[in-house]
Amino acid sequence: MADKKKHKKISRKTIYILVFVVAILVSAAVLVGLRTSASGNCSVFLDDYSGCPTVKYGSKGITVQIAQSALNNACKSPDLTIDGIFGTKTKTRTINFQKAKGLTADGIIGPNTWSKLQRSNSNTVNCPF
Repeated sequence: MADKKKHKKISRKTIYILVFVVAILVSAAVLVGLRTSASGNCSVFLDDYSGCPTVKYGSKGITVQIAQSALNNACKSPDLTIDGIFGTKTKTRTINFQKAKGLTADGIIGPNTWSKLQRSNSNTVNCPF
């Protein structure tokens, strides 16, 4: 004889709550992924550049995009194109930013420049192309 098991129906409210919780968990996972995908703690979304690797002329990728965005946020000059390619305009903007902040103006974004960029998100520095 086959056993008939009784199954409880799940209410709509319970389903909505589960969907909401899953959505929050997925969102958190995406944010964590964005934060760590660019190299350690290098994140334009969280304004945390402490773990960003050094980038310089010829560098390409997400970290260059983060640098370009940070330079746009720090400078009151026309925006750089955020294309992920550290070309002439990005190098010139970097040198001008470094001069304005009293750093070695070598056009290389290393720990010291990242640190100043992190503290300069106010469009107050004059660093044109």
